[in-house]
Amino acid sequence: MHLAEVYRGLRTGSCDSSYSVSGKARFRVNIFSQRGNYSIVLRKLNTKIPTLEELRMPQIFHQIAKEKTGAYQAPYYFTEAAESY
Repeated sequence: MHLAEVYRGLRTGSCDSSYSVSGKARFRVNIFSQRGNYSIVLRKLNTKIPTLEELRMPQIFHQIAKEKTGAYQAPYYFTEAAESY
């Protein structure tokens, strides 16, 4: 987190940033002003991104992850039906 971001956030009322302890932990940081008082919220992020299997995601998500754009193209018969409405 850069100190300039914090100062800019204090002037505008809030600041969203991140902070990490190398190899140990990562955090999302939110500093905000509410009713004349400042508050800070830190959300700990996982250092290891879970796999689709670990998240128990349906098989369709495996196909989506392989797409170049990350989006899933609906089969033709679905798009044709949608166009008729």
